Amino acid sequence: MIDVKTLKGHAAQKFIAKCHVDTKGPGQCKSSRQKLKKGEPRIIINDDGQEEAYSLVAACTLLAPLLKQGRNRKNRALDIKDIPQLKKSDRQKFYTAFGVSAKEADGHEASLAAADKGTAEPANKRRRTTTIKEEPAADESPAEVKEEDPADADAELDSAAVKDEEGDDEGEAAPDEENDEENEDPLAGMNPYERAREERIASNRARLAALDLPNLASNFQDRHLAKPKKPSKPRGLAAAKRKKEPTAPMRSSLRIKGIASDGSSVADELRNGQIVVKGSEQSSAWGPFPRYQDPPEPKPREMPTGPMDFTSMIGNPHSDAAFLALLKKETSPATRKAAPKQAAKTELTEGQIRKLKLKESDVAKVTREGISHLQFHPTSTDLVIATGDKQGHIALWDVDKKTTQEAAREGDDVEDSGAEDGVYLFRPHTSYISGLRWATGKLLTAAYDGVVRRMDPQRGEFELLLARDDAEFSAFDCTLDGTVLFLGDNGGNFEMVDTREKAGKSASVNLHDRKLNTLHLEPSEEQVIVSSSGDRTASVWDRRKLSPGVKPLATATANNTILSAYFSPAGMLRYLPLPGNKTVLTTGRDNTLRLYDKDMGQLCSVPHNNNTGRWVMPLRATLGPSDTIVCGSMKRAVDVYTKAGKQVTSLSSEFQTAISSRCVFHPNGAALAAATASGRVLVYR
Repeated sequence: MIDVKTLKGHAAQKFIAKCHVDTKGPGQCKSSRQKLKKGEPRIIINDDGQEEAYSLVAACTLLAPLLKQGRNRKNRALDIKDIPQLKKSDRQKFYTAFGVSAKEADGHEASLAAADKGTAEPANKRRRTTTIKEEPAADESPAEVKEEDPADADAELDSAAVKDEEGDDEGEAAPDEENDEENEDPLAGMNPYERAREERIASNRARLAALDLPNLASNFQDRHLAKPKKPSKPRGLAAAKRKKEPTAPMRSSLRIKGIASDGSSVADELRNGQIVVKGSEQSSAWGPFPRYQDPPEPKPREMPTGPMDFTSMIGNPHSDAAFLALLKKETSPATRKAAPKQAAKTELTEGQIRKLKLKESDVAKVTREGISHLQFHPTSTDLVIATGDKQGHIALWDVDKKTTQEAAREGDDVEDSGAEDGVYLFRPHTSYISGLRWATGKLLTAAYDGVVRRMDPQRGEFELLLARDDAEFSAFDCTLDGTVLFLGDNGGNFEMVDTREKAGKSASVNLHDRKLNTLHLEPSEEQVIVSSSGDRTASVWDRRKLSPGVKPLATATANNTILSAYFSPAGMLRYLPLPGNKTVLTTGRDNTLRLYDKDMGQLCSVPHNNNTGRWVMPLRATLGPSDTIVCGSMKRAVDVYTKAGKQVTSLSSEFQTAISSRCVFHPNGAALAAATASGRVLVYR
């Protein structure tokens, strides 16, 4: 390729004559090596029989030294051939890329329009001579158009170049330029400021053309108008449909309605409380208005009288029977006998904890209200979670069960595939669930309604173990076999009930001055129990020596309410507890998590924000395998610490959209479940 910077006068005009604009040709820009889109206007340069394509911006940069030569520095971009062959939109791109002024562009468009109508003479003879093929007039046929001799065209180019270079010392214009306004310098007659402004506008237009904004905008519009992907249906309960409340009629005065006022008003108020109304034909006295109305007496609590069937509120008989069969298998004598042989390693490394992830399919809405308690079924084969909420509902979730969509895709029977994607909802209680525990494969639950029930898979029902119409159980735990119950109430009273005795033999004693928040039996030996209370203490008791006036074995005091106190789970696998170290973890409203030894000597203290406010369930930290501390976070995450108080990680995900107030590890450390105040359970694994 010739260096165009060295071309002057006639040589420059001859080089421009080799250029033409087209929408076809080589598909790659010679300068930028970028691929040219189909139908995109490009400049074709025929150099010694070899065609080279340039984008409009690249061609403008290449030909810039040639387009503004001569005394008047006139823009010769319109001398490039085949501009009329372009569409109007492509011609606008050409004008913008080559910095053609608006006046020149409008004049050129007007001449093209006149040529199409056949009413105007060609505006520039020199430009006509450089065009090999002219546009025919409307009354001429294409056969009458003749091509000019290239030699004659070169001769005319030579004379035009000489005139343009030499010019006239007195500033006289060439005859062609006098007769053609279009060839006049658009910047002639402008002051320096206006000339600089026009040049800046042309430069900005060239830069905008280089950005290719129209194509970018069209691509963005295509993406914006594309139909968004339909989100997958969340697992579990569907959102409750809200009934539209009838709108009250708009209030308006009697005057606006055109109704005359009755004129009634209070004439007098008597000492006995009566008022006299006047303004009617006959005044009357109304009886005394009571200053205060006593609230109606509460209705007596309706106590249950017997067992409740295992019938899910959202399932069907097929799914209920299949899930019940799964629970029966886990509680069969053969399975319990094989449990000691299946003892697995429950040590959990920090690296394994950091690798826990949350998938969208491991999130399900299991209850309508906030979840107050949750616990994994102690099995190593199937992942089953039991939860209780604030309205007395018990939900069981078979985490690995096929969802409704998966069953439909695989051709399975959707009706038999599961109850709302593996969620089974029951209501064995009428108020807040204060505790639940798995015991030998059976689920024991207690609530503020004074009722304790046991879900027995072998019988397929919720048995009634205890019902007290004058009690409100605020805390609950039981032995590993589920035969002895430990209950606490709002007054700090503790009760131990042996279900093997007739009528449930019990022993009651006051342990704290305020409400009992939690009770937890040490799982390895089952001899001591730890309690937490609103009186800012957590105490360890010997359950064999509970009697009036009993003293705790050890006590820890905090600066505010202790929300929970739990022993280490001691690696409990299935129905067999493994040896543990009897450490105790407390959660306090003083924004602290504390770990104690068996004598309540503090081992470590972890600062943690526990101020949940009014609308979020209070946080309760628990201990997992290897005494790992796990607690929900106000940052919509799950914080995990070592027993030394070092933070291992803060588990979070885009699928965790609420604060998880309750968290618990699976006994073998394979998964971590977190529950929210919206009734959702999230399983990190």
